[in-house]
Amino acid sequence: MPTATPLTLLPSPEPLRVAVGAFARRLEAQGGSPRTVSAYTRDLDRVATALAARRPGLALGDVTPALLDDVLSGPAITAGTRGAPCSPATLHRLKASVRSFFAWAEETGMIASNPARFVRLQRLNPRPPVFLTEREKRQLLKTLR
Repeated sequence: MPTATPLTLLPSPEPLRVAVGAFARRLEAQGGSPRTVSAYTRDLDRVATALAARRPGLALGDVTPALLDDVLSGPAITAGTRGAPCSPATLHRLKASVRSFFAWAEETGMIASNPARFVRLQRLNPRPPVFLTEREKRQLLKTLR
């Protein structure tokens, strides 16, 4: 009698970009907002590009916690497209997308172990509210009359 094998959505080893596309489709299927899906896809593409630059042909199952830490702390991730440092909120979202992606990959059987399990998210300080200036208040009240 043949033995049962675990169900996988994609063949293994899976190229990172194909897995990112499958993850984006899953987010859409779950009702994720188009902006969230777009941001997560962009973030994961940046991470996939940085991983491929370090290890060309890297399969999803070959990503290790050490390699992921190295990439997430490197300039390809921490600096924006113009070379300026990314904001804490941008890095927070990027790390959240990486954690979510690798958790999904583990749950679907694409990888045996989640390399992002040690990625920690820093608590962000909320932005202080922006108030109207006295001049803006007067102008608003004048307009409302």
